[in-house]
Amino acid sequence: MSAFQRVAVVTGAARGIGLAVARRFLDDGYGVALLDIDAPMLEQTAESLAPRERVLAVVCDVAEPLQVQAAIDRVAARFGRIDALVNNAGVAVFKPMLETTFDEWTRVIAVNLTGPFLCTQAAAPVMLRNGGGAVVNIGSISG
Repeated sequence: MSAFQRVAVVTGAARGIGLAVARRFLDDGYGVALLDIDAPMLEQTAESLAPRERVLAVVCDVAEPLQVQAAIDRVAARFGRIDALVNNAGVAVFKPMLETTFDEWTRVIAVNLTGPFLCTQAAAPVMLRNGGGAVVNIGSISG
């Protein structure tokens, strides 16, 4: 376990807004856990970040409770704490409602709504061990 003053978990961190948020946390001296479902992109992103010893990349589908708990357990084991959680992972269906299938809609709800719930529920006990933390939920056009 590495000891860091502050640790952030960012979902959907392999690209876009999540990556920008992760970079900002690194610039501010945080240890950062990057969670993303896209394993190849996540690995590439993690390798590009510095300092590497402050980065933990975890492949995780935020809509899957067991994966979320396992990811948060890895973060806690590596860093010993969580001070910030940014629920950024999201999916969108870019077609008219009447053409959107129930399975597509279910996936949007699972990732965009259930994901933040699961991540917050898993991270909160780790946060509370060190006096609390902050949770930021980022919504999407499909939210």
